[in-house]
Amino acid sequence: MSIKSVAQDLNSLIRHLGLKQIKAIGFSFGGDILYQLALINPSILKSMITIGAVGTWTIHDFPEYLKAFTFENRNNFPWLKTSHEGDEQIKGMMNQFKNYTVRLSNKELQSIKPEVLIIIGDDDEGMDFEEVVRVKKNLPKSDLWILPNVSHGAHEGETKNDFIIKSKAFFSKKQNQ
Repeated sequence: MSIKSVAQDLNSLIRHLGLKQIKAIGFSFGGDILYQLALINPSILKSMITIGAVGTWTIHDFPEYLKAFTFENRNNFPWLKTSHEGDEQIKGMMNQFKNYTVRLSNKELQSIKPEVLIIIGDDDEGMDFEEVVRVKKNLPKSDLWILPNVSHGAHEGETKNDFIIKSKAFFSKKQNQ
């Protein structure tokens, strides 16, 4: 999974659609893509919300994920069938998972122009809170919302309504750009 190449594809799509600037929400892998998009095309994002993502993550820090997240274990992840088009697509995505690595330097973070709302659940086992603090410290225009007793999908379940309210308020405020 090349997060940078997906961000380049997204940038091309946005340009093809003739959009000058967007506001975007990215969950997990999607959040990592938004950070890369902000680096590739600094003016394209007016503001962004990332959920369970801080632009830096490596599968190598989570060997138990590599063992569990395999095609053979796909039935343990029911969301795969609703999010993908058949077994071949699921197999391809799961096979690429072993390559999921992205790392933003302090300098790269400091160059990100859009305002960012970082949303993290305090029970998200995939988030290193030292990394969350480093990212927050280096993102020039960022807010951090940590939800108590919430795992990776901080925008789902019991917190969904709060997420909607907070997201609408964030995207509605005047951005300082």
